[in-house]
Amino acid sequence: MDKKILFVTTSLHTKWEKYSQGLIKKYYPNSKRLIVDGTKDWYPLKFLKEVFNYDSDYIIHIDEDCFLLDPNQLNEIVEFLENNEDYL
Repeated sequence: MDKKILFVTTSLHTKWEKYSQGLIKKYYPNSKRLIVDGTKDWYPLKFLKEVFNYDSDYIIHIDEDCFLLDPNQLNEIVEFLENNEDYL
């Protein structure tokens, strides 16, 4: 995929973060990953301030206990969005 994707995880720094981030790195090695500390002063959109510092086509907020096992599904979603501007 030639789109610039930023994966954002608000993390409590559990053991699951390592596994989740490892799968993202495996399937999207050229994408940026941003981990936001969710242990202090957390609020639902805390990560928004930080994402504006990145140049990306898509920002994907993914929990630290969410595991990207089939990257083709995500690729299909991005392709769908690219072909259906009503959703952008």
